[in-house]
Amino acid sequence: MQSGLSAHDIERIHWMTLALRLPEGGVMAKFQDSDSCVGHFETVRWQFGLYCPRCKARDIAPKSSRKTYRCRKCAYHFSATAGTFAHGANRNLLTYFLAAEDIIKQKARMSSFESITGHEFKDQHGLAYMTARRLLKLLTEELLLEDGGLIGRCICAKEINVPPDIELGGHDHFHWLFEALQARGIR
Repeated sequence: MQSGLSAHDIERIHWMTLALRLPEGGVMAKFQDSDSCVGHFETVRWQFGLYCPRCKARDIAPKSSRKTYRCRKCAYHFSATAGTFAHGANRNLLTYFLAAEDIIKQKARMSSFESITGHEFKDQHGLAYMTARRLLKLLTEELLLEDGGLIGRCICAKEINVPPDIELGGHDHFHWLFEALQARGIR
């Protein structure tokens, strides 16, 4: 495919696609609290069945009162976020979902000369500066994966229908996404 687009515009197609796949009304409209995020996260992560992140065994004891699972094969205790971008964090998943939504929207509308700063992210999400920088880097790397990685598959589940006459990754695709974002009010 010869798109003739710059590397930035090709990356922006990724961000604009993710932005269009965000839920109507935003993440808060779909997820009211961290528990609803955890339930959805588990469904997306283990869509083909629960397994141990350490040994991949499928013989898992039911979730305990501490909201952890135990592998009956290797005795590993793990939560829904074990081995993911949110592993070991003291933030709830709703914080991650909202921050990811913000990153997606900002990256979708940015020119090649703009970037999200740690200070902006800190102010927007009420975080300490170093936490904001770490979270911004972590989530941006995850969201750059195919389909936005695990967090992208969690919050960007809306289907979009690109007209069949538009070549994916080309100028027409870029402009169609841009216009669709403007129509949704993401500028």
